[in-house]
Amino acid sequence: MSSKIKFVNHGLLQLVPPMIIHFCQNGSFMESSLVAVAHFYRSLYCKLCCGEINRTLAWFHNPHGCLYYLVEPPIILIFLLIWFRTSAYLFKTVFDLLVSVAVFVGRFDMRMMQAAMSKVEDAAKQYDLLYDQFSEHDELWYPNPSAFTYERRLFRPFEDALQPPLWYKEEHIAANKPELPCGMSLLKEYDGPQCFVIPGNHGGWFMPQKKSYFALQLPKRWWVFGLDLALHSDIDVYQFKFFSELIKEKVGDCDSVIIMTHEPNWLLDWYWDDVTGKNVSHLIRDHLKGRCKLRVAGDLHHYMRHSHVPSEEPAYVHHLLVNGCGGAFLHPTHVFSNFDNLYEASYESKAAYPSFEDSSRIALGNILKFRKKNWQFDFIGGIIYFLLAFSMFPQCKLDHILQDDTFSGHLKSFFRSVWDAFIYMLGHSYVSLAGAFFLLVTAVTFVPSKLPRKRKFTVGILHFSAHLSAALILMLLLELGIDTCIRHKLLATSASEHFPDPSGLRPRIEQWTLGLYPACIKYLMSAFDIPEVMAVTRNTICKNGMESFSRGGAAIYYASVFLYYWVFSTPIVSLIFGSYLYICINWLHIHFDEAFSSLRTANYKSFTRFHINLKGDLEVFTLAVDKVPKEWKLDPSWEGESKQPPDLSHHQWRSRSCQHDPVNTVKIVDHFVIEQTVTPKFEAVNGSVSH
Repeated sequence: MSSKIKFVNHGLLQLVPPMIIHFCQNGSFMESSLVAVAHFYRSLYCKLCCGEINRTLAWFHNPHGCLYYLVEPPIILIFLLIWFRTSAYLFKTVFDLLVSVAVFVGRFDMRMMQAAMSKVEDAAKQYDLLYDQFSEHDELWYPNPSAFTYERRLFRPFEDALQPPLWYKEEHIAANKPELPCGMSLLKEYDGPQCFVIPGNHGGWFMPQKKSYFALQLPKRWWVFGLDLALHSDIDVYQFKFFSELIKEKVGDCDSVIIMTHEPNWLLDWYWDDVTGKNVSHLIRDHLKGRCKLRVAGDLHHYMRHSHVPSEEPAYVHHLLVNGCGGAFLHPTHVFSNFDNLYEASYESKAAYPSFEDSSRIALGNILKFRKKNWQFDFIGGIIYFLLAFSMFPQCKLDHILQDDTFSGHLKSFFRSVWDAFIYMLGHSYVSLAGAFFLLVTAVTFVPSKLPRKRKFTVGILHFSAHLSAALILMLLLELGIDTCIRHKLLATSASEHFPDPSGLRPRIEQWTLGLYPACIKYLMSAFDIPEVMAVTRNTICKNGMESFSRGGAAIYYASVFLYYWVFSTPIVSLIFGSYLYICINWLHIHFDEAFSSLRTANYKSFTRFHINLKGDLEVFTLAVDKVPKEWKLDPSWEGESKQPPDLSHHQWRSRSCQHDPVNTVKIVDHFVIEQTVTPKFEAVNGSVSH
């Protein structure tokens, strides 16, 4: 096997090198080719996320006769990277799911590749996973994995903490490929040095953790286990082996353990009526056996704590804590208010932030603020509504609606016309029927699988019916408005737009401009008088039929109708969809993610801190602020710092209003103490701890 070469990259934004292809002189492909391909795709993903393209080309020889070379990406790949950079994380997620679920039937896990690629000596295998200190950051790239996001959230904090020396000059760092020596056509012909490995700390930019899971031993017999649940919501066999051996060899009977995971599967399993994390449950119940005092997770953007209800039976987990209030938006708490059981033990809610009442009240914003918060939804909603009503334009026979003398008669005739339009759509329409079928399938599949099948279809059909009814009603109202304007001589229907020509110059100008003059005048006046275009074309269609119109004339008519119909329909579609989310989240307790992410609530931020006192008890504090400031000013205490970045970091911001300054409005929303274990509650039998 060829010797290993370690590369040093001085470009801080250069996360990974390009693909390394490994050949020998006999042309055989080395055993590590599969690893190289996997490394290439990992590199490609990082390039997509960061927007950085490595165009380095270099050759490396080693004494064993093997050849390493770095391949410069082709120009078409560079264009593709630039085009896909903002949505690369979506393709990466789909690729991971395809490989993990479809190709390997759920058996593949990146953690297995990590274990295979990084071999640790037996004498030091524990030090790879046990640390004195650790630092983590959740949702580093959310919501847009761009180069700006990585630089601001990853590199800037490290640069502030580990600033380079004064003699460091960024412009002196070479990042491009080296020039060929004189008289050399290929770099491989050069016998001199081609790669320089510079020893040193390199600014402290090291990541000592090589695995995605860890164990941290704290004072006073406390432990922290960080588990990697990956895409399967469970730990793999390597983690289970590591933690089970660690518990057996190092964790004492009176020690206390805090287990950290990225998602609270105790809440999500209860909500979705599912069972996940069987290996985690086996580790907690059969190995820790009551020594797990606290489970901590995030993922859900709220704060909730459930504690074990004292009973004769000992609890496997004493406290369950979720704190994801640092997320981009807020999640409801009232949806999970009925959770009360885990591992056959009873639990009760001790704290929730925001409270259940506040959470229900916040959901009301879907009715009042949905369109304001999600104005981009107007583009999709308006187009869908127009497709639903496309085939019903125009409505030529509306006299019966206006002939009734009573208001109830008008309403009865109006809704009879709506029903007739619906029957026409079912019997004669193509475009509107296809749009209605697509909307029906979307509405039914959009309902979460948490509900039973019959209830799911009922909710989806009711949601679809509300949108279809609104689309048909708006179509008829628009047609009634045009018809009323025509009846009262507010819109002309005799001819198209024309410009007065008392001097008779139009024929001459038309001849000189080859017909360009009248066409420009006509279309310019049409653009400024769209209602009359609608009235003239509508009157012509009602008299002579759609067949009398050319495709261009029909396109002009439908385009003018779409402009007005889109303006009228967008507030209604947002109101109906927002009301649907409000009803679902407060009455049916579904769509907890969609109903609150649509509100984009930046308030209700909190964080949790732990303190081990002299007695060995663990004190847990959760501090929160209800309102997040929207206007900031520079903190004067940081104005004197050298090398100020052009865009100020978050630690240099201060609220303009003292009433909303987090320093003044922070409060403790939860405080509890977990006492240290004096005697194990699970009796020891034959040298082991058992129930």
